[in-house]
Amino acid sequence: MAGPKIPREQRGALASYLRAISRYPLLTASREHRLAHRTRRGEWGARNELVQSNLRLVVKIAREYANSWAPIEDLISEGNLGLIEAVRRYDPRRGVRFAAYAAWWIRKYVRGAWEHHRKAASAPLYEPGATGREGALRLWRRLSSLEEPRTTSGASALESRLAAPDPGPEETLREAEIASVLRELIARLPEDERRVLRARYGLAGGAARTLTEIGHSLGCTREWARQIELRAIGRLRRILRHSRRRW
Repeated sequence: MAGPKIPREQRGALASYLRAISRYPLLTASREHRLAHRTRRGEWGARNELVQSNLRLVVKIAREYANSWAPIEDLISEGNLGLIEAVRRYDPRRGVRFAAYAAWWIRKYVRGAWEHHRKAASAPLYEPGATGREGALRLWRRLSSLEEPRTTSGASALESRLAAPDPGPEETLREAEIASVLRELIARLPEDERRVLRARYGLAGGAARTLTEIGHSLGCTREWARQIELRAIGRLRRILRHSRRRW
């Protein structure tokens, strides 16, 4: 069964991306097996080839979830993170083809991004003048949506606490901890990514700004600003996943 129809404005970017990844050949079973063993020995070249040759699988799965409120680019970006996680965990000795194994991880990440967009679409709009607390919660939700334990309503325990209109002492301390963690994480990003995230989520003392406004201030397009934001989100998630610190 065909997936949801992709909105017209997303098709051009998808076509361009498909042309870019089509140059990576599909792998034979024997080639895949050799690359997987080399990847387990820590060979980055083998890892990259295994990832690149399966990027089309990510697009295939992402298309199943794409719709007007879940941009295909965002789903692909998350699916690529799932693919990387699958490469990290895959053990060829189990006798399962990599694509079959990777599909589960890709779908997990894509579904997480789809769910995030679904909730954002049904939630009240982010107020134009919102700063600080709302921005930090919004960014933290994007970073930790795949790791935070959920309540029966679907919200994480952290989201439920921070969403309270009048947080108690514990929530206030937690907010301060989150703000500290975010400052530490963002400080590790390249300058352009730092600037975009701070402006996008109102973390520099001003109001949260739109991607169009950010692009104008940087002298680039809205789409380029969005790509910087997605790259920064992906980098922060990787830092979180590989950190020993318990957030």
